[in-house]
Amino acid sequence: MGTLAGWWMRSRWAMLLAPAVFAGVFELTRMSVDGPLVDGIRLASGGTFGLLAFILGRGLHAVLALLPMLLGSALGAGLARREQSPARNPRSFGVISRRVVAVVTAVALAALSVGLVRPAGTDPILTAAGEPLADSIAELDRIQVGGQEQAMMIRGRSTDNPVLLFLAGGPGGTELGAMRRHAESLEDDFVVVTWDQRGTGKSYGSLDPVSTLTLDQAVSDTVEVTDYLRDRFGQDRIYLLGQSYGTILGVLAAQRHPELYRATSASDRWSTPARPTRSSTETPLPWRAETATLR
Repeated sequence: MGTLAGWWMRSRWAMLLAPAVFAGVFELTRMSVDGPLVDGIRLASGGTFGLLAFILGRGLHAVLALLPMLLGSALGAGLARREQSPARNPRSFGVISRRVVAVVTAVALAALSVGLVRPAGTDPILTAAGEPLADSIAELDRIQVGGQEQAMMIRGRSTDNPVLLFLAGGPGGTELGAMRRHAESLEDDFVVVTWDQRGTGKSYGSLDPVSTLTLDQAVSDTVEVTDYLRDRFGQDRIYLLGQSYGTILGVLAAQRHPELYRATSASDRWSTPARPTRSSTETPLPWRAETATLR
């Protein structure tokens, strides 16, 4: 689109007008859409979340769509002018500098595209010699849960260790990065499964239909993920570790099917959605865990 606009206008003004028109039309078409990354811009009233929503919803879009359009407009205008007028001195400073900028931008966009389409992964667990540890597991997996594809990270030094399913807080949160950074020691004794729940993180595609985003469905998803892990690793029961809102899912899943779990653990526990517990509001120990064995 940018190249066509540059060719048609035969001017570098297309570098400004084409992205501006595209962005304007795009904003108009999604004015009636509700959602944190697509509806109105709320930098003043949205606080930190409003800023993040702007960066992810508009800033990322600008990099992925408008920057290539800007480059295409410049190329289209250059090609059109070359046909209309005699070629300029190819060794002039202006020509060389523009070509260098165009090439660098094109290479950067190509590298970004490769990075975006490259399948995500998680680092393997290595021995002291830097070789992959035998019988270890380190993978990002996607499975069908409640009719939707959902993602999870599975890591452990031995697949024979007990399975520990981590239930992130929220609802709406993802803890893939936090668990890699803060909970690596758990991988020595457990197969640690960090699950992106329905509509969160790498499971964002399962956000729709939003009518399924209920507590009952979240608990059902937890039980279904549990059954998948029990079957995959050949274990009758697994452990649950819930953080904040995830503690509610853990308790309800264990109440519904106590035969599936060895124990539940709570980090920054949350007793009711309407009233957080004392520990979550006054105690700055987000990774403190308290264990309650199922009986």
